[in-house]
Amino acid sequence: MNLEDHKEALAQLTVAVQANQAWADRTSLKIERLTEAEATLADSIQVTNEVLMATQGQAKTFIEGVVGQALADVYGEEYGFELEYAISRGASSATPWVTKGDSRYSPRDELGGGVLDICSLALRFALWALTDPRPEPVFVLDEPAKFLSKDLQVRFGQMLVALAKSLGIQIVLVSHSMAIIEQAERAYEVTQEDGVSTVKEIKT
Repeated sequence: MNLEDHKEALAQLTVAVQANQAWADRTSLKIERLTEAEATLADSIQVTNEVLMATQGQAKTFIEGVVGQALADVYGEEYGFELEYAISRGASSATPWVTKGDSRYSPRDELGGGVLDICSLALRFALWALTDPRPEPVFVLDEPAKFLSKDLQVRFGQMLVALAKSLGIQIVLVSHSMAIIEQAERAYEVTQEDGVSTVKEIKT
């Protein structure tokens, strides 16, 4: 290898070293920024948790009141609802419990589908009320009590009316249950024949 070849090889090596150094510098800068972002995120999580702990009392009371009243309206005064807040590994969580007398149960694992229907529906209403800014106060429900026993349908309809009035919302409900329909302020019957739908007002 002559001198010119050595010079060319040295020049190529120099370019490679410079490219590697530039890559190392960029990587170092990215690591630095990621470290700063991680620290900022940790601070944000800490602040969020502090705010949650400071404000959860009011939200907890409101949510428990809405869901607990819905359960009591349908199943009886011995029923209620509790939220158990906890912070683990920098993240907050809330565990729901249905109470009956002095006992409490997981609504998903230990109770029937009717209780789960009531809890999930009332929770949606409560979370809507806590949202700022709030979406429009109109809820469209399709057979929301499909797992509820027939003997509780009237009480379910009455519960919906009470919730609508207390929260200032409008509920548009699709149902085959006359027991629920009779509790509504207005009701319409929709029939279809030969592909043509007919709407008839049955309650004003």
